[in-house]
Amino acid sequence: MLLAGTGEMHTVFQVVVTVFPDVLVVFLAGFLVLKFISGVREKNISLTLTDNIFVLFIFLNTIYGFILAMSPVYSLMAFRITYLPMLFYFGGRIFFSGEDNRKNIIDKLMLVNLFFSGIGLIIYFLFPLLNGEIAARSGYIQSAYFIPRMGSILWTPVLFGTLASMTCLWYSWKYLTGGNFLHLIAFTIPFAGLMLSVSRGPILGLLIGFIFLSVLHRKWKFSLVIFISMIIISTAVSFYATGSMKLLQWIFSSTADTVSLVNGVSRVNRWEVTWHDFLQRPWGYGLGKAGAVAFRYLVHSTVPAARYSTDGWLLKLACETGIFGVASYLVFCCSYFFPAFVRARRNPSSVSSFAIAIFLATNAQSIVSNVYDFAPYIFIYWLIIGISENERKEKTDGS
Repeated sequence: MLLAGTGEMHTVFQVVVTVFPDVLVVFLAGFLVLKFISGVREKNISLTLTDNIFVLFIFLNTIYGFILAMSPVYSLMAFRITYLPMLFYFGGRIFFSGEDNRKNIIDKLMLVNLFFSGIGLIIYFLFPLLNGEIAARSGYIQSAYFIPRMGSILWTPVLFGTLASMTCLWYSWKYLTGGNFLHLIAFTIPFAGLMLSVSRGPILGLLIGFIFLSVLHRKWKFSLVIFISMIIISTAVSFYATGSMKLLQWIFSSTADTVSLVNGVSRVNRWEVTWHDFLQRPWGYGLGKAGAVAFRYLVHSTVPAARYSTDGWLLKLACETGIFGVASYLVFCCSYFFPAFVRARRNPSSVSSFAIAIFLATNAQSIVSNVYDFAPYIFIYWLIIGISENERKEKTDGS
């Protein structure tokens, strides 16, 4: 798919390559939903409060968003980006019960992510021209902050960095749980890739998730070892890029400028425009009238839309389905987080503790990017959230 590129489709092969993944995902998502409904009817699956709220969140925001937009084509595009991946939550709920099975499934997913990091490091240092060629064929210009940003065999450093951040949290969790040195080694590979991607949102998310896991496990020596590894690798990358600590200083200073809403920062300027758009229509513009779809198809149009809501998913959600959308999402977050947190406190080695770590990391990143629209990351994310919800289900079934 990457080699085929992202430009206009001119051949049957390009059409097939472009359409096939979407068709496959739609059929798979449909299968998961039907399987979930069947399991509920046959009483093989016990619904939790989170399940019910999540179903309502998806259904109500989709219907409301379609009605608001009155543009079914754009709305379908937006549904594909945001709500279709959410259906993979039910994949986690259906198939992966049993603690060992849960961990094995996630371990296999993280091994794939680890492969992306490993192959990315090889390409970056041994075949640097290939790294740029992959980006060019995918329709992107390889960006650089002091150094070319690493994107592995994916098309964007931010997506790669987000996957690397998730992988780092998984191996942090494994190292804190068992103290296996191999897991520490595995942690360093995606962390090196993350730093070379110079992706500030994923770095911030990783730090938040790591702090949560450290406080939860309270194995301070293991946490210190991981933290020292971070410092060594970060320093090495900074000196590789600039011959000094300048890269690290820039990462922290630019992040602080963004968080502080300093004028002149491009992302802050887009937030200001988007906030103004939201205030114009706090009930929302509808699905497809905000985020990537609006920016791609409506940026030069006079159609009412929040065209620049591309750097902050919560703000994009507010522009799509208004105050209702944000409120319903926060209700879902509360319904998931608090029971999962109780499970994690009781058993820090449970999958729930890792799931909360990526939940916190992803929501933190969603303030500054549309991470909930990043495929394939978000498919994996919702799958893991669903997997962790099984721990609540099994506890309920056994009580």
